[in-house]
This record gives sequence, C-alpha cells and structure tokens, in this order.
Amino acid sequence: MSVEDLDELIKAGEKIAKAVQAFPPEVRQAAYDDMMAAFRGVPSPQKITRVHGLDPGADENENEAPPTPTKKASAARKTAKKVAPKKVPAKNSRSKSAQPTVVRDYNFWPDGKQSFADFVAEKSPQGFIEMNLAAVYWLAEVAGEPDISVGHVLAAYNAAKWRAPTDPTNSLRVTASRHKWIDTSDSSSIKVLHIGRRHIEFDMPSAEPAKKAAKSTKASK
Repeated sequence: MSVEDLDELIKAGEKIAKAVQAFPPEVRQAAYDDMMAAFRGVPSPQKITRVHGLDPGADENENEAPPTPTKKASAARKTAKKVAPKKVPAKNSRSKSAQPTVVRDYNFWPDGKQSFADFVAEKSPQGFIEMNLAAVYWLAEVAGEPDISVGHVLAAYNAAKWRAPTDPTNSLRVTASRHKWIDTSDSSSIKVLHIGRRHIEFDMPSAEPAKKAAKSTKASK
C-alpha cells in the first residue's frame, strides 16, 4: 500500500468513525467494518448477525439464509459508497508570496537634506531597475537609513507617486542580479553597492531623456 493510499484510508476511516456515531452502540462496530470494507472494495470481515444476539460460535459453513439487513446497516453501506477520497490540489510552487508591508509615515522631506522628490526630479530614473536604485540610494546615502527593507522602498514609490511592481521583492532581486547595483541578500537590510553609487552619481539622468528634451526644445522653436 502506497503512502497516498494509506493517507486516503486514514481520512476515510476518520469520516466513517464520525458517521457511525449516529447508530446504536450495538451496531456501530459492524457498521464501521461494513463501511470500511465497502470503501476498500473487499468483503466485510464482520458478521452483522453477531451483534443481533445470534450464537457467535455457530458453524459459518451452514447454508443459512443471510439475515435481512437493518435500515441503519443499509444506510451505513450507502454512506460508505459515498465516502470518496478528496483530491488534494497540488501546491503551486510559483504561488505569489505575501506582499511586504509598506513603511508608514516615513519622512521623505528631512530637514537640511535633499528631499526624495527633488532627488527623483534631478536623477529622472527610468524603469523599475533605476527606480529601485534611486530609492535605495536616497534612503541609504541621503536619509541615512541603516536597515532598508522592501517596505521602505515601497514607501519611496508611494512618495514619488510611482506605480509599484507587481512583486516588489523580486523586482529588487532583478536589480541586484542584473546590474549588481544593490545587495538584496538580506531583504530587511538592502544595501547600495559601489557600482550602483557610480551609476546614479555619474550616469543619471541618462543621455536618452536629455536627447529627447533637446529635440522637443528644437521643435518648439
């Protein structure tokens, strides 16, 4: 018997045990045996006649007509036929993880420091990867946040009125793996790396938006 078959038999046994509680005590065991036998598709090992006052030592080979089953015994057999193992849905290994909690009431306009809004206007991050870098950089280098979590980054998205990625944690991991700008090995303490600092300090805003702005200026003249 496989592990799956054993699990199904145990579950069926528990349900049948509950079902026979509605029967008189003298027929519960017989009903239980009948129902389990019906579930397994084998002959019942019990003799219903024994719990009705007949001689337990009677010759089983005698050609006697079987006793008429009681209504409750018949109901027990019908219940046993209806008991079927439930199909357990396979777990989806790619199910969505729980969404991180956004850090509330974070100060993105600290006194004496560049606000996140001004920082974003200056750097003009393009796409989730640069947005993630901008958020982590500002939190670490400007706000001085020692332990940057995914919730801090989401709070920065809200402050900038950006649409957050569907899976923020995975988006940050992509930023880390694709460009090595940040370190997400500890999602509760995300770090900005040297190459990320260089990109945001020297390569942002990118030349492409600047070219588009120049073309727009020439067209307006």
